[in-house]
Amino acid sequence: MQELAERGFALAVALLLAGSGLWVATHERNQSETHGGPGGSGEYIAWGDPVWLPRASECVDEDNGQLYPEYAIGYEPSLAVDAEGNMYYTAHKDLRWSGPNGGPGGAEGGLPGAGPFVCNFPWPGGSQTSWDYYASWFFVSQDDGETWGPPNDWGVADFGSEYPGDEGDIGIDANGRVYFVDTTLEDNWLHVWDDGGNSHANSQRLQSTTADDRPWVTAHGDGVVHYLGNNGVSVPGIPLTDGTSGVGRYWYYRGESISNQVVFDQGRVIEGGWAHIAAETDGPHVYIVQEANNGGSGGVKVWVSDNWGEDWAEPVIIGPLEGSHPEGYPWIAAGENGTVMVAWQESPEGGRTAGTLYLSRSDDYGVTWEYWDVTPREAVFLYPTIYLGPENRLGFAYYANEGNGTHGEHAMGDQWFLYGAIADDLQKNETLEFVKADPQVLHTSSEAEAAADDLHPLHDFFEVVVAPDGSLNIAYQYNIGDHPWET
Repeated sequence: MQELAERGFALAVALLLAGSGLWVATHERNQSETHGGPGGSGEYIAWGDPVWLPRASECVDEDNGQLYPEYAIGYEPSLAVDAEGNMYYTAHKDLRWSGPNGGPGGAEGGLPGAGPFVCNFPWPGGSQTSWDYYASWFFVSQDDGETWGPPNDWGVADFGSEYPGDEGDIGIDANGRVYFVDTTLEDNWLHVWDDGGNSHANSQRLQSTTADDRPWVTAHGDGVVHYLGNNGVSVPGIPLTDGTSGVGRYWYYRGESISNQVVFDQGRVIEGGWAHIAAETDGPHVYIVQEANNGGSGGVKVWVSDNWGEDWAEPVIIGPLEGSHPEGYPWIAAGENGTVMVAWQESPEGGRTAGTLYLSRSDDYGVTWEYWDVTPREAVFLYPTIYLGPENRLGFAYYANEGNGTHGEHAMGDQWFLYGAIADDLQKNETLEFVKADPQVLHTSSEAEAAADDLHPLHDFFEVVVAPDGSLNIAYQYNIGDHPWET
């Protein structure tokens, strides 16, 4: 694997042959139970078979070196669902698998490789591409997640297909209009669909965060779109709540739909650390959760807007945070009737030892909060993620290790699994029953990873949704074959 490691570059040398998979959980008592061992009994939860995300047939390259060339290879998957149950899935592409010597940096000395000519998109710069259309993967399911494919109307589909990109994100407004932010490093593109992906409405370039390595997008009402961009480092700007000056790694942009075009403002800076955004689908409330300080201390705070993002109240601290886990974000979900929930992990040792999982709940649109400890066992938890579905059904998932650590700390040979839980209208101090959503090991920690306390092989995040039928759907990552960081 030395050749692969040498061929990669910073934004692409992230993960192995990692397939993005999808799991569906249903909360029905008449189905067989799947018990997950430590972390919950798994009562009343049954898991379906995984669904692998397919590449466009015209883009499959049997000679590109993948173990399963017909499936998407990448990491950091996002998932969204509309009111009709249609689901939308995006993930960061692993660009090294574009073909023999294909893609930027594929040839000797890091020059563009010759590569195969696939997908009908030649690149005049000399490097052909076998990447499917957009810079990030994008899939649609119109049958409750059973089958997946490209949208029925691509629009102008070659925007970004030739370029390395970061991961994208997806938002859906109250009309079912879908907004997909696709990152191409130099800039971002917004692609818009109606009718469950059957009708492409618009594609537009966004003058927003350059080299955005974690865009978040959410939408609500009649075409109001909120975009949260990550600069990676703190930069100066006008703060979210006043007109003076400040610095922050995140920028917030508010957009309104005019016909099929989304018109965004100039953006405002959000002071603090890692952040995430959510909005209630049918109402005016928007929420941003953030580490109070860049570096993971001082608690977790929430910003609230009650008028579609036009104005924001000063943030409130909703729970403790003394030590940020290097692999995860505080995560916020907007439910019904004023309910909002946040999940995060406190890790004073920065992920080297077992962490503490917290939930915080508000029932008055984010004005007051109550938090509690929902840690199921001693473990290192990666990327805790939540979603509030119909009637405030909570879906919760994370990756966690099982291995040789005396108190759940990271050790060589640790096996990493996907865990999930469902709870109806969970209240303060109630517990969650986490079970293994996939019995297969997603990754095994190597000696080098344990020595360096490298917790990145499953990458930066993954996402869940609760569909209108009440099922929990998890877009997640599965490491296949050799890891590209190993030699």
